[in-house]
Amino acid sequence: MSPSIPTSHGWPFTACRHLVLVSCLLLLAPLSLANPDGDAPAVLDASAVLDDLLRDHDGSVATAALRDSLARDPERYHLDEAGLTALGYRTIAACRKEDAAEVFQLAAELLPEAANVWDSLGEAWLYLGDAERARSCYQRSLDLNPENENATWKLKDLDWYVTSMAPETDAVSPGAPGTATGLTGPYFGQEPPGRTPQLFAPGLVSTCGRLEYCVVFTPDGREAYFSTSQGLKMSRQTEDGWTVPAPAPFAAPGNFEPHIDATGDRLFMGRGSEIWMREREGDGWSGGKKICDGMFPSLTADGVLYVTDISGGEEDWGRLIRLAPEGDAFGQPELLGGGTNTPESDAHPCVARDGSFLLFDSRRPGALGGTQDGDLYVVFRQADGRWGEAVNLGPGLNDPGDNMCATLSPDGRYLFFTAKWDIYWVRADVIEELRPRPTSR
Repeated sequence: MSPSIPTSHGWPFTACRHLVLVSCLLLLAPLSLANPDGDAPAVLDASAVLDDLLRDHDGSVATAALRDSLARDPERYHLDEAGLTALGYRTIAACRKEDAAEVFQLAAELLPEAANVWDSLGEAWLYLGDAERARSCYQRSLDLNPENENATWKLKDLDWYVTSMAPETDAVSPGAPGTATGLTGPYFGQEPPGRTPQLFAPGLVSTCGRLEYCVVFTPDGREAYFSTSQGLKMSRQTEDGWTVPAPAPFAAPGNFEPHIDATGDRLFMGRGSEIWMREREGDGWSGGKKICDGMFPSLTADGVLYVTDISGGEEDWGRLIRLAPEGDAFGQPELLGGGTNTPESDAHPCVARDGSFLLFDSRRPGALGGTQDGDLYVVFRQADGRWGEAVNLGPGLNDPGDNMCATLSPDGRYLFFTAKWDIYWVRADVIEELRPRPTSR
């Protein structure tokens, strides 16, 4: 007796897959024929061929077709590591995560000594929530390249990455970067949130396949900047609506965590382990200059700068400091007191324009995510000018995953923060409701 065949919609599933695979091979077959004039056929880019196949077929069928064609005529194809990995990440960005894993798996088979390919395959498994497969791929990448910092970090906090990356949105970009969306109005034309956090601008800011954090707006609300795992992005509101976010033209690799001051004339941002400042020049920004060491800048309206000090290294990674303005520069850093700077990591300060409160994230004991995942906290300025005790923003904003990188809208009405690798927003009056009330005598 022959084995039973799984069926789908009444058709034999295995037979259908076979027919689809044959159709793919027939599409590839003409590419292997000699030209009519008798010359040898041109060498094909394997990533471009696979890209074409993925337009009409899922990842398993497309990669099987290319795998078979490569086996029959390996000299016919050029294997480009950069092209294959780029294709895999484009497939993740299209929220075809299973297909992306197939692409990276094929790339690893074809280029088994390419450390970056194994690292990318590990990323795909992370997005799919498969910790063990991700671990194996990152370890293989490290074996090939012991200096791979991404693999080192991912292996160190693998469980955190799995819980943070797997639940992200499946929204994808509506068009090419820089093109108009037709969406008009403040904040990408999104309906303002209430007291329950909402995903911010899905498909535009919060998208599938990348980390987004630290979104800021110019005071007139017509420009937005935010950090992603793919670099610093920006968008403008034009006559045809907000543009699809594109790489900020002034940003180089390692530029991240933007902050725009209350005047809109200065853009502060991270550059490696330093804070740099650019000044407004027409529709763009100047070349910039270094301000201080640290990361994640935030300023009050009167120009006091708050940053995360990371000079202590891995053992003392995050401390919150302030630098008072002194002319065109800033003074010496001062360590914050009150409920900040516990022995655990405190990072990513976001100060109110009037200096009345300070938001930050911390992995201190008592956080909903424990010391593995950070929670958002707030400290309020007391009558004597000192900071009060830290208050957890609570389960409405914090969850067992990592919650981090708070920013405020220019008018202070909305709070933005990162959770599940996407950006959420909520009415900022939830912060004021946490302010300790004076006790009656």
